Amino acid sequence: MDHPAPKAKKPVEKIRGVFWLENERGGQTHLDTKRLGDWWIVWKCRHGHRHREKVGPRALAKEQYQRRRTQARVEGFCLRTQQQATPILFSDLAGRWMKDHAKVMKASWTTDRHRIESLKSHCGGKSLSEITPELVDRYRAERLRSFRPGTEKAISPATVNKEVALLKAMLTKAITWGHLEVNPLRGVKKLQEPDGRLRYLDADEIERLLAACPPHLHAIVVCALHTGMRRGETLSLTWDRVDMKQRFIHLTKTKTRKARSIPINDPLLEALRHLPRHLGTDYVFWNHETETRFVSIKKAWRTTLRKAKQLPVP
Repeated sequence: MDHPAPKAKKPVEKIRGVFWLENERGGQTHLDTKRLGDWWIVWKCRHGHRHREKVGPRALAKEQYQRRRTQARVEGFCLRTQQQATPILFSDLAGRWMKDHAKVMKASWTTDRHRIESLKSHCGGKSLSEITPELVDRYRAERLRSFRPGTEKAISPATVNKEVALLKAMLTKAITWGHLEVNPLRGVKKLQEPDGRLRYLDADEIERLLAACPPHLHAIVVCALHTGMRRGETLSLTWDRVDMKQRFIHLTKTKTRKARSIPINDPLLEALRHLPRHLGTDYVFWNHETETRFVSIKKAWRTTLRKAKQLPVP
């Protein structure tokens, strides 16, 4: 006896003013795609301003859209005028930037967090309207006179440029969120940076470097030398991303969020084959002393560099 074919699942009904935005850290799961994201609403006020708000669940988004439409029609409600009545502080913008933008869109969001801490020295407690080119000039001058924590190395113009670039990006996003009309720093130019120096290690230098590496650092350095992977990509590499049969490393969690595959050459293949696998973890590079993966190798790397310089050229 033939059984009737199962009825096709009805797709999620489209609702005017309510739309879905997908992101990896969203708070909702789409019924059709089963992917993470959030439901947003979009509406216009009497002033012609187009407002977007993240709501969360679809049912609440539908209710909020109708509520905002009624408020705009009956009360003349406008998010911009409401927000202008209560000045938005830099600290408020920074919190929303980290929660709704950096952690959602950027793999290197922790770098933004550190740079924001530096910016707070001059911008913390100030409203967005108080952030001016003059304030940025004072900030840059003070930063260039300071030193990196625990060292006598001065803060470089490149570092300051990256911090100010982040501040400008945050103010641009504030326009999208309806907190500003224009970016007050749009005319601020970068500090001049010294020309960088790009140099490749020759065969003798590579041999000395590897000879100076302690056992736990040797395979990490070999991997970096033969793949060009970033430090974070190398230290977070897991065995399920290493295909020694086809001789490829497949990276998915990259800084640019674009997957890429890197060929494994003979020296790297030999180094990987000699690495032990560890029960309870899939990380390729494992710290036996702490029973955790390597997070930072700065101390061992500096020691290795000093030792390599003292080794005679073969």
